[in-house]
Amino acid sequence: MLSIINNSEDLIILIHEIYGVNGFITDTANRFALYGYDVVCPDLCGLEQPFDYSEEETAYRYFSDNIGFYKGTDIVIALAKQLGSSYNRIFLIGFSVGATIAWLCSEAELFSSVVCCYGSRIRDFTGIAPVCPALLLFPSHEKAFNVRAFASGFKKPGVKVHLLEGNHGFADSYSTGYNEASAKKAFDLIKEFIE
Repeated sequence: MLSIINNSEDLIILIHEIYGVNGFITDTANRFALYGYDVVCPDLCGLEQPFDYSEEETAYRYFSDNIGFYKGTDIVIALAKQLGSSYNRIFLIGFSVGATIAWLCSEAELFSSVVCCYGSRIRDFTGIAPVCPALLLFPSHEKAFNVRAFASGFKKPGVKVHLLEGNHGFADSYSTGYNEASAKKAFDLIKEFIE
């Protein structure tokens, strides 16, 4: 597990993409730690090395076969329960499959807020009713579905939805989907949302 402890009263739990705890997740953890937050990221894959971006199909199959959304949710909730008494607030920030896991966790009364970045599978879990504020950041373009139509029709109390220019992975500077302007906007929106 990636762990950066600043002895803060606030904790951010990051939930990684299918690739595992890679350079992007480490950079993101370090960035939030610079603002004084404690940051942890459980390694849902449990591998010594994260998958490379060129191994997307293998990584997705590994996630689907060995972790899945429900097991991932159970791991994150168990971690939040374990660490909860040490913090005033716990924020959950997920990317891609991690965003969908964060969305599923939003029904647990453990989090001050959840942030979901390009969680395309959230569309399969629209019955979720978050008990904390939620910020959903989607790209303007997704291969798998019409994200604009989904976002415009997705209305839930306490849930803010933003579309940012680009494709899946727009916040990940290691990804071919990276969009620098949208990554900056996403970070600003997240920072403002959790403050």
